[in-house]
Amino acid sequence: MILNIKNIFHCVLIIIWVYLMSLDNPWFNDLNGAFNARLRETSIKTSYEEGKIVLKSIIGIFEASFNLAVLDRLSKPSFIAVERPTEDRVDYLIYETFSVRPLHIQELSMDVSMPKALRDDFLLKIYSMWGDSEDTWIDIGSVYTGYVMCIRDGDVEFKYDPNIMPLVGARAHLLSSWAIDRLVNVEGGVELGELIGFQHTLKIDLLNLIKFHGGVFGFTGCGKSNLTSLIIRKVLNNLRNTSIFIIDVAGEYSINLLDEIIKNGMIFSTEDFIGSDDAVESFLASQVIPESLEDKLFGNSGIREALEYQILNLIGSNRICKIDLGERKSDKLSYMVELIDDLRNDQNQLTKLLASEMYSKLITLTSKLPQDISFHEIAVKDEYREVKNGIIRMIDDVLARLDASRSRTKFNGILEIFRDKLINVGGEDFGYGYSPWDIAKLVMEGNCKLMVAYVPDPMQARDFTSKFIGALFSLRKKSFGGP
Repeated sequence: MILNIKNIFHCVLIIIWVYLMSLDNPWFNDLNGAFNARLRETSIKTSYEEGKIVLKSIIGIFEASFNLAVLDRLSKPSFIAVERPTEDRVDYLIYETFSVRPLHIQELSMDVSMPKALRDDFLLKIYSMWGDSEDTWIDIGSVYTGYVMCIRDGDVEFKYDPNIMPLVGARAHLLSSWAIDRLVNVEGGVELGELIGFQHTLKIDLLNLIKFHGGVFGFTGCGKSNLTSLIIRKVLNNLRNTSIFIIDVAGEYSINLLDEIIKNGMIFSTEDFIGSDDAVESFLASQVIPESLEDKLFGNSGIREALEYQILNLIGSNRICKIDLGERKSDKLSYMVELIDDLRNDQNQLTKLLASEMYSKLITLTSKLPQDISFHEIAVKDEYREVKNGIIRMIDDVLARLDASRSRTKFNGILEIFRDKLINVGGEDFGYGYSPWDIAKLVMEGNCKLMVAYVPDPMQARDFTSKFIGALFSLRKKSFGGP
């Protein structure tokens, strides 16, 4: 009796399984059989420009039977799995849709050169036959994501294989919400928001996002900066030991993340807000105000006053600061050479003698350097290490001879200043603003968790970024005991 019950239970399970399989595979959502599609065309699109990156995309055009439910579903973000037989199994290549176009065969024979009455007849006939004729279908443009779905023992696994090619004519399926969850979400990841068109939230691995390169791409106004701001908030809240530095060319982050900056952050800018007649108003005018906040600002004077108060506090506590990108004449090696050349005619005989000797040696030592090279470059770049050490030895030797003569002249002061520029790189004098090197030092100290550099001029932004990253790498190398 027990055996019979077990057999009956086993048979019921088989019937249920067969029934489920006769409908949709749980990893597919073919809309109760309405989505009937096959791969019609495939091509490799290569985008390149001389001296720039080469991009390769595998494009697929799927042909699906016309159905309004299918057309409505494809108007939302969708993923298609196309069958790809291998020697021992069937896997599925995952495509992401980017265009949907319903077509009627009569469209192919219609031309704008036809008389209007004839065109009207064509259009009426086409419209009346949507869904009721085999002469209608849907063209679906898609791009291969590089991921292959393998179904094993009722479970799925996604592996990355960007080079595998599909077979024209292969059957295609819409991925279900459950499959999308497995494809894009990280188990135990941090939630960012809902996936449009699916019944799942987006979960990402913040640590991997930081360790590896990530990008947010989209058209103007689609919400890139809002999404990036959300990710930054998640990082600050979940990875407590992480500091974030933003280079902002559009003024989108200082207001969007103002509450986090107030907690423990700073704002830098090439714009001189402090030197303007109204620093708060100048700052607000330069920044993009989120629409949700903009409505409240104009409708509630109390909120605007609170915002202005917080910005004024940041200015008063020196947390909105000027960026100094300009190199002063005194920062150039050529300035040192000019001064020593002038001292060759000094009235003090010892100064005259030592300056003449040093000038000759300095010209020989630096003959292969760029004419406009700065002390900063000589100090931080490995390729100039021997020159740096040679100049320092030269200065120390002259200073020792001056000290031995118990003669304190302006030559001593000049040489000490130049020696300091080569040894104490970056300095602590922020009277001209913060240089990229100074800002990099603040980042390395780690006291501020969030810093925003607002640099609206694209050329200045490139210059700042280059100098800042160079300084950051140099400081990091030195912190680990490098040269």
